[in-house]
Amino acid sequence: MNNKPSSLTGAVRQSRGRAVSNASATPSPSEDLSYQRQTYPIEVEDIAIIDRFRSIDETTVKQLVLSMKASGLQSPVLVRHNRELNPESGVYDGPDLGGFALVAGAHRLAAARELKWPRIEALVLDEFTPDEIRLIELDENLMRAELTALDRARSLERRKELYERIHPDTRHGGDRRSQAYLDSTNPQTLRLGPDAAAETNPQTLRHDLHDQSRSPSFVDDTTHSTPWSARTIQRAVRIAANILPELQDALADTPIAQREGDLYRLSGMPEADQRQVLASIRESDTPPQRLSTVLNSDPGAAPPTKLDRMKRLWSNASADEQDQFLSWIDQNNSD
Repeated sequence: MNNKPSSLTGAVRQSRGRAVSNASATPSPSEDLSYQRQTYPIEVEDIAIIDRFRSIDETTVKQLVLSMKASGLQSPVLVRHNRELNPESGVYDGPDLGGFALVAGAHRLAAARELKWPRIEALVLDEFTPDEIRLIELDENLMRAELTALDRARSLERRKELYERIHPDTRHGGDRRSQAYLDSTNPQTLRLGPDAAAETNPQTLRHDLHDQSRSPSFVDDTTHSTPWSARTIQRAVRIAANILPELQDALADTPIAQREGDLYRLSGMPEADQRQVLASIRESDTPPQRLSTVLNSDPGAAPPTKLDRMKRLWSNASADEQDQFLSWIDQNNSD
């Protein structure tokens, strides 16, 4: 009989409310955790933070200290046993390095350390691949309220890369019907639901099996896992994919990083124009408040020509619109 829970939510709910002092419940690295995802009180000092996407925000930690002191831990941190990656299995089931590695919940862990808690409730996830673990961490980061529009765009582009690597059938042109692929992609994924909007609120963990006919597209899966619409996700991915990386870095500490409309406009500009914006930002003594400030920084500059406008329109057009325009040109040339 298979006792594997069909949902992580049930396992988490069953485990909540147990005394953190029950140290004897801590699993040993040799235990088979494949079918018993439950939370355990784990020594705080035994959890290492390894290779995270984002740094710790001290303001968030202070808020969590107050919340956890008053109400306790509302949601467990996520960890894995600190083992080496096994190249054959693709998961962390190699030699034991001792202790645990954090998967998600760095701010909660930091708050627990501030409060000098000896142990913290943790959900142990040992059967996930590195990409799946990064996706779990990334989804939790995406729920954070203080993300700028640029942070969100970069994170969603990274999520798209990870998701399509885990689900290669969802890539453009991927084989959605290959039975060999379906037979080989039966691992389970963990996603943090939209209830995890802030670390001070209870979080809902959802556990879904891969669909055996076809995987949801990146956009469909992300709308299910985050509070954003498909259009917002598509615009964000375009921003991160089309703005020069060095320009993104220059914008990160400016108010423009908060202005999704400015970022989207930038993503449609040719590389030469983006480099001009980058040069203007680097030469400016103060961070620009909006993109129009940068574009109008040279009052003596010549107004854009019709060709400049056409180039900008082309850059902002979709692939279908560009195809229709080329067809129109061909038709007019033949006439």
